[in-house]
Amino acid sequence: MRRWGLVCLVLMIVASGSSPTGSSGKPGEHIPVSLIVTVNGCNPLQTSEICGDNPGVDAVYSDGEDGVKATIDKWGNLIIDFQTTKAKIRGLVYKYGATPAPPGNGSNHYMSTLGGALQPMAIGTQIEVASCPLYDDDAVRLQYRHSFYRDCQSGFGPAGWPLRITRETLTTWTVVTTGPARVFGITTRGTVQDYGAFELPFQMTLTAK
Repeated sequence: MRRWGLVCLVLMIVASGSSPTGSSGKPGEHIPVSLIVTVNGCNPLQTSEICGDNPGVDAVYSDGEDGVKATIDKWGNLIIDFQTTKAKIRGLVYKYGATPAPPGNGSNHYMSTLGGALQPMAIGTQIEVASCPLYDDDAVRLQYRHSFYRDCQSGFGPAGWPLRITRETLTTWTVVTTGPARVFGITTRGTVQDYGAFELPFQMTLTAK
């Protein structure tokens, strides 16, 4: 009876559209996944990194809470908008470890991935994707972008190294860097201020809600 009950539960989850591996039924499309995102805490011994905004411990960002929108979309791309509200509540911390460099904090933190769908990944497999984490500096009207094997409208081409995503379990993925990112600021008119390559290691865990 218990085994039959578990089978029924799995069928109900798939039918409800909450399975993190389900297909939408249309070619190339998948069922979107709402996420809880855990980002490594800042390491006081690390001079350059990207880390969460919870000092000293890992930061947890939950889709639909504190102005955060965190999902895997129907195309399989990770999308995290850390500030859907007008006033900033959550974000990330950037430590560059060298100068000149952007300020390391600002508003409207955002990141997404391109180049591989997360939902159909088999457990234990890895893919490499492009990404462009960014944030705004309202004081000087610049947006700082971090190219992980993506142009990010810089004109540099696919600069930087890709991110590596591993499917750990049915409901979890991990995201890590594989090398440096190309960092630059860009104005609303498209003028680019290049800072060069920076090692900005980070790790995040994606958990289906």
